[in-house]
Amino acid sequence: MTVVDADAEVNSKELPVPNKLLLFKFIFLSIALTTLGLMGCGDPANSNEDILEEGYGDEGNLSFPQSNRYGDSPALSGSGEGSTDELTFPVSETESAEEEEEEGAFPFPEAEELPNDSEEERAETQGEEDLETDDGGEATGGSEEELFDYECTNGDEEECVTSCGSIGLRVCSKEWGPCVPPVEICNGVDDDCDGTADINAQDSELFYPDQDNDGSGNGELGEYLCVPPSNWVDNGDDCNDEDSSLALDCSDPFDDYGLCGGYDLSTFKSGNTSPPELNVLGVYEAISNSVIHVAVTRPTTMVLALSSYEPVEWHLQVSPETTLVQVLVNGYHTQSVVGVPAGVPVEVRSHEQQSGNFGASCGYEYPYTNGGGCDTDALVIGLEQYTGLQLTSFAGCYQKSSFTLE
Repeated sequence: MTVVDADAEVNSKELPVPNKLLLFKFIFLSIALTTLGLMGCGDPANSNEDILEEGYGDEGNLSFPQSNRYGDSPALSGSGEGSTDELTFPVSETESAEEEEEEGAFPFPEAEELPNDSEEERAETQGEEDLETDDGGEATGGSEEELFDYECTNGDEEECVTSCGSIGLRVCSKEWGPCVPPVEICNGVDDDCDGTADINAQDSELFYPDQDNDGSGNGELGEYLCVPPSNWVDNGDDCNDEDSSLALDCSDPFDDYGLCGGYDLSTFKSGNTSPPELNVLGVYEAISNSVIHVAVTRPTTMVLALSSYEPVEWHLQVSPETTLVQVLVNGYHTQSVVGVPAGVPVEVRSHEQQSGNFGASCGYEYPYTNGGGCDTDALVIGLEQYTGLQLTSFAGCYQKSSFTLE
């Protein structure tokens, strides 16, 4: 039997952790075997000497007390004194300090205390853990729509049938939104589901009611329509939609001094009203844009004569109750006329166009007294000779923008 000298040199090299585990297991096993020996359960032939002789490598010397059922307990320490209570093995101070430092943390560390999360927090955490990532670090658990089984993808659009049967559009926001009707257009159907067709349509046009049927509408009652009624027009120029004789100019030319550009208005009416009449309108020039408007509303048959020294474009508006036999246009510079009813003959005479006139180049005052060169008397005589009619009325002004013959 080998006796371990407690004073012998001890190798203080630190044992690795696995060797420490094996050492502790060996110590526990030795204590158990010793206890069994004391209780008489061991085999006297199988003493601790065999275990000690095997040793534990060269990492250190161990000394165990010997005890058996016969009561002999020779000491294993270097002192040679018998003992049944001692278990002595020398170790280095470093190893002893490390063992004390690790005491209580090994081999059974305290269990880590888990946070007391609520069920909602644990469910949310579990949901996040379910989104496993691939090698690239991107989530592979699927899109939000796939995970939650939405019926469509956010932002998607698709056509749909509206409540009034038109084709609308709906947008997805995790689920399909309502079917939004399209804008109203001129197609004879109710597109925007407001219960009416073609009202306030996107491609409609602005029209005005023409109550007096003079071709000019009431500018205050315009509406956007797809198909206007028969008595609606595309302009709102009528200044009095209840009087067809007042369309573009509602002021009385005989009373409004300003309509002559600061000059006196000259008028004449004879007692000869038997049809056909001869009515003459004369100016030196137009107030602006070389345009003069003439509204003819007299319910009779007549020859209409128009005269200007400067170039003028005469715009006629003729009432259905008026019958024009002929339109005569006179002047020094170029003259023209628009708005003449179909089938009515027009005769134009001017110095620039035909090197002639109807007795004089101009006339705006009757009887002629100012001696300014526009001989109205000569003009009237020339017109009477050409038509074979006597003068019925004359209205003239140095400058003018419109006339109303009623």
